[in-house]
Formats: sequence, structure tokens, C-alpha cells
Amino acid sequence: MRGKVLFIALAVAVGMATMLTATRANGNMAEMESVPWSQHVLLMFQSLAFYSLKLVWPVHLPARHPLPVGLSLYHWPVLASVLSIGIITALAVWYGRRLPALAAAWGAYLAFLLPVSGLMQTSSEMMAPRYAYLAILPLLLLAGGAMVWLWRRGATVLRFVVVCLVMGELWAFGACTRGQIPVWRNDEMLWRSVQEQLPDWELANWLLARALLDEGRGREALDCARRYVEIAPQRCGSHNILGLVFDQLGELQDAVRQYEEALRVSPDCASAQFNLATALGKLGKPEDAIRHYDEALRIRPDYAEAHVDLGVILLQQSRVQEAITHFEETLQIDPDCVEAHNGLGTALYQTSRREEAVEQYKQALRINPEFAEAHNNMGNVFLQEGKLNEAVEHYEQAVRIAPDYAEAHFNLGLALERLGRAPEAIEQYRQALKLRPDFTLAKEALTRLQAGQ
Repeated sequence: MRGKVLFIALAVAVGMATMLTATRANGNMAEMESVPWSQHVLLMFQSLAFYSLKLVWPVHLPARHPLPVGLSLYHWPVLASVLSIGIITALAVWYGRRLPALAAAWGAYLAFLLPVSGLMQTSSEMMAPRYAYLAILPLLLLAGGAMVWLWRRGATVLRFVVVCLVMGELWAFGACTRGQIPVWRNDEMLWRSVQEQLPDWELANWLLARALLDEGRGREALDCARRYVEIAPQRCGSHNILGLVFDQLGELQDAVRQYEEALRVSPDCASAQFNLATALGKLGKPEDAIRHYDEALRIRPDYAEAHVDLGVILLQQSRVQEAITHFEETLQIDPDCVEAHNGLGTALYQTSRREEAVEQYKQALRINPEFAEAHNNMGNVFLQEGKLNEAVEHYEQAVRIAPDYAEAHFNLGLALERLGRAPEAIEQYRQALKLRPDFTLAKEALTRLQAGQ
């Protein structure tokens, strides 16, 4: 036992460090530090009782449980949890010598669950089934050993009872598992099930809206985001996610209003500053966008997405050296950012550093061979140098990857026209105009070619 003390101490130290890191990473440290220790202790007892109860009676199993507030011994579930855990722990200690398996199994259960039991809370979740995957194994082994003991020493009637119990538990667990399979199919199903059971929980509404947004289903995400704002109007995140929904739906003015409200609630929210800058850029307000990108980077200097997007908008404003600085800063943070390699290549090409630019485009395509914009830019380099076949090859890759890329269709048309392949060039100009009816250069090129036939 003495030889294991060091390993146990190291495990405890690593566990504490992990919990502190997770708490800070989740941004909940201040919130959790404001919770009295009495609440942490009561939450610990309730969690320990919850998982053991669900092992016996596996019903009402939402994937997540919100963190409760105002726990008190006057609430009968809390009192029952404290009494049951206290009694079981006392029995395990009292009968430790006579029933070492009980003490070992219960001790292992407590050891596995204590880090996520609420004693050191690291998130806004009270409990989650995933926390119990490892912790319930000792209790299952104890139950299995007890069944074997009863089978060997019991009469026929007792064996029949054991068989019925085992079959009943297997049937119950099987039915619960079958019911849970659709819930865990993807993020949307997971959070939709939680939101249906806990419609007033902020986290459920936020994560369901986020999952729907990621699938491009902004209209469906709108209800969840609005519900989140209703529940928590003073949270930056609620207005931020609603702004993202409006942004995806193309309702940019509404998106801007939500981002501004998020910043009114929390001026130092880097993501809201970034999202507002992005929306302002889409609205054709580059100077305002630059100001908010700068503010996002003041708050979070390692915000790679803000660096690369700021670089792009600076490049559009012909502030090439500033753009290069931000692209290089992005690559310091994230060397595999294809957008930064591509943007840096474009900026370098504009300063006549052709070889360096080509190397950046190649690096972007090494990281992601299906990056259409880098193919288009490589095509532009070859087109400028008169290497028309190489240009056509890259433009064709770009339109294959992104069929709705109007600029690539137009550039492919230019290369084909210079190669004397007028009918193919006309088709590419038509495609560019179909995608962008206001594409003046494509319209002029098409008119010129048709007039010459």
C-alpha cells in the first residue's frame, strides 16, 4: 500500500489540475467561485445518489442536467441523497473487514465520481450520463459477485428470483439503450432531446441553435436562439447566437443589432466584436469592420480568425503591408490555416514577390487540395505569365470544387478565350453571369466574343 501512495497522490494532483483547467477553459470559474461551498457539498451528495439510483431505475435520462440553484436539506430529494450516501458509506466502512468487496466497490465508485460530482464544479451541467460510464463499473462488479454468491448458496426459489432479477435488468437496460440510440445519433438529435425535456435551460437552447446553424438550417435555429434570448436577455451569448442566425439568413441589419446588444451586455466579448466586424464588412462598411476586428484582437491577441479576416479586408483596402502582418500573425498561431496562406500569397503577389506568393498558394493546396480559392489564385499567376494551359488546369479545379464560384468561371473563360477556344469561353462567361447577373466584366467579355462570331 505504501508503494501506491505516491501514485495516488500524483493522480489526485493531476485530477485537480485537470478540473481547474477545464473550469477556466469553460469560462465558468467566476460563476462557480460565487457558489457557496455548502451548495457544492449538497450537489456532490445529490450526484452520487443520482448515478447509483439510475443504475437500478434507468428512467428519465436526458443527456445533460442543468446545475440547480438553492439546494437545501429542507428539500426531500437532497435530504434523501445525503442520508442514503451517508448510510451506505458508513456500512461500507463498518463492514470493511467482513465485506471487503463492498468497501472496495463503493470506494472506487466515490473516487471515480468525486471529480465530476459537483464538489469541484467545472461547467453549468449538474450531471451527465457520460460521467458514470467508468464509475458504475465497480458497482456492477459488486452486483455480479453478489448474484454469483446467491446462486451458489441459495435454494431453487432464490435462484429463480436471481434469474428474474437479471433478466429484468437486462431487459430494462436493453430498452433504455434502444431508446437512447436515436438521441446520440448527432449533435442536433442530442440537444433537441435535451431541449424538449428541459425547454428553459440556456445551454440546451444555445447548443441546439449552434448545431442547426452548423448544418445551415438557420430558419430552424431561429426559434431556439430567440428562446435563449428570452431566458437570458442579459447574457452576451444569447444575443451573439441570435446575431449569427440572422447573419446566416442574410438579415444583416438584425444581426448587427444583436451583436451590438451583446457588446452592450459584455463589451469585452471578443467573439461578438468579431461577428459584428464580419457583418459590417458584408454591409460594405470596411472602416467600421476594421475597428471592431482591432477591438477583438485587443481583447484576444491570439484570435486567429480575426487576424485572417482583418488581413482580407485590409487587402481589399489596398493596405497590403498591414494585411501581410496579420496573415503572418495568423500563421504563427495556426500554421495550417489555408485562408492565411492564400491571403498571404495574394498580398505577396501584389508586392511583386511572385515566388513567395506561389509558395504560399502551394502550401495552402498541400494542406487542403480542395481549396478552390487557392486554385483560382494559382490560375491567376499562370494567366499573368502567359502559361495558359496551367491556368486552365487550376481554374477547372476551382469550378469543379466550387461550381458557384463566379470569378473562377470568368477567369477560366479568359484563359480559354486566349487559347482560341471561343465557344468554351462563351459558356464560362454565361455561367459567371448566371451566378452573378451584375458581373460587368463577364458581360463585356461575352458581348465582345459574341460580336466577333
